[in-house]
Amino acid sequence: MDLAPRSAPVVPFVGIGGGLYGWELIEEGDFIDFVPGRPEVFSSTFQDDGAALGWYWTAGLTVPTSSNFALFVQGTWHHADDDLEGDFTDLGTLDLSGRQLVAGLSWSF
Repeated sequence: MDLAPRSAPVVPFVGIGGGLYGWELIEEGDFIDFVPGRPEVFSSTFQDDGAALGWYWTAGLTVPTSSNFALFVQGTWHHADDDLEGDFTDLGTLDLSGRQLVAGLSWSF
């Protein structure tokens, strides 16, 4: 949603939305198994993948440079999480949330 007329020298905007966040987690290397009495080091690869529903909010600025071009900067905060399964069963939830900053050039045709 634009917060100023598109003819303004700077056009701020805000938005919200939802999405499907795909993920893959791989841990490979040497691990310690803390068995009582004698810890053991072993090499292995653990993996899991999935998709989670999430949401985001975004805000930014558009600076029109001509009738067809504009510069923009946009910040977005995503929120999503998913339960770990497969090799990571019973280890809790994977937090997929994070921030994103994008800048660029837009072209209308």
